[in-house]
Amino acid sequence: MTTAPLIVTRSLVSGAPRAALWSVLTEPRHLRQWMQVVPAFPDERPLQAGSLVEWRDVAGQPYLLGRVTRFEPQHRWVMTLHDRSWPRQPEADEVTYGFALSEMADGVRIDFRLGDLAIDPQGQGWHDSYAHSQELERIARLAQALASGPTAQE
Repeated sequence: MTTAPLIVTRSLVSGAPRAALWSVLTEPRHLRQWMQVVPAFPDERPLQAGSLVEWRDVAGQPYLLGRVTRFEPQHRWVMTLHDRSWPRQPEADEVTYGFALSEMADGVRIDFRLGDLAIDPQGQGWHDSYAHSQELERIARLAQALASGPTAQE
């Protein structure tokens, strides 16, 4: 386990409408299409404050749990994470995964933050993987397709 902070931050400006981006960021049917590691959604409802997200092993047992602890509709959501392999229970908001949307002159900026992964014995590997992931690009493409499709939401 490392003691240096392991935090990933990335941003991307998308031409997709905010409503389409929000749908892609909160609805399980869309989340499954862009998340690097696909979770389970116990209630299949769009994310909201208190939502539980589970990542399961091959036996179907949850190994990583996420709970949405901050939720501002059409603006941001953040979930706290806890993995059963971590050597201790994380402190409140110590390990988070989240997104924020903000209007820019040339589109909507998507901000992503994951961390601090220093608690995880495999934290450096996860950090490096997410630092180079294509999640933001997939989110932008899915939102643009959603907005352009026959069921576009404005």
